[in-house]
Amino acid sequence: MKASQMGEFEEIYYQWYHRFLRLSYGILKDEEEAKEVMQEVFTKF
Repeated sequence: MKASQMGEFEEIYYQWYHRFLRLSYGILKDEEEAKEVMQEVFTKF
């Protein structure tokens, strides 16, 4: 992967991550549950 592609990926990743956090905050009040869900998402990523 080229550095430029890496930067692009990071940008998309952070946008997605923050959107997910905002969504999950309303749905998953329990932080541990949210972490488990994130773990699941990343193993499939």
